[in-house]
Amino acid sequence: MENIDAPGWTVKNQPLSEYRRYITQSRWAKFMGWKDESVQGCQAVFYVDGFCGPKLKHSERYKRLARAIHDSDVGLFQNQHEVSKGPLDELDRILERNKDIAKNVQASKAWLLAQPDFRPDALMYANHYIGYNPKSPVFQQAAEFFWQRYSLEEDSWRDQPLWSYVLDHFRIVPTRLGTFDALFKQYYKRMGHAGHRYAADADNAAAPSR
Repeated sequence: MENIDAPGWTVKNQPLSEYRRYITQSRWAKFMGWKDESVQGCQAVFYVDGFCGPKLKHSERYKRLARAIHDSDVGLFQNQHEVSKGPLDELDRILERNKDIAKNVQASKAWLLAQPDFRPDALMYANHYIGYNPKSPVFQQAAEFFWQRYSLEEDSWRDQPLWSYVLDHFRIVPTRLGTFDALFKQYYKRMGHAGHRYAADADNAAAPSR
């Protein structure tokens, strides 16, 4: 979004026209933003969904977390999902809550079940805020593996089930980042598409994801 209003932020534009889904384009920043040269110079990256923002009064807390993320072996801080019991359970919840369509959910299930090391009880993680070291080879390997599949746009556009499998596949256990309320604030008016609920037209780049 070239003309996005982002006071106080440096806007980075990334051409991603090769992906038909706007949702896929929006996920590039989350999982592949570390490839940007300016990001490579950072000690750590904090990603939050577009309807969230940092609490300015906690700037020192972010600095301490950044150092911890940078110094960690894995280079990934992320909380476990509080509800989901595994990737298949999460895919069922996604469909029940109209956050994807049946065709995509079924395709995700079929692909996951075809993986020889897939475990239905793999830990799920909350993906709306994460912290990572952009120079961590462990995180980079996981992100590249994730994107290789996700960017095909053949499965669910929701990223949690696939990311859960990827972390389990590489035996990566993120460090807990901390409670959302302690770090960020939610601005619900920014949340698009009636609370991230989509229909089949979203599979054809009908509207940008936020």
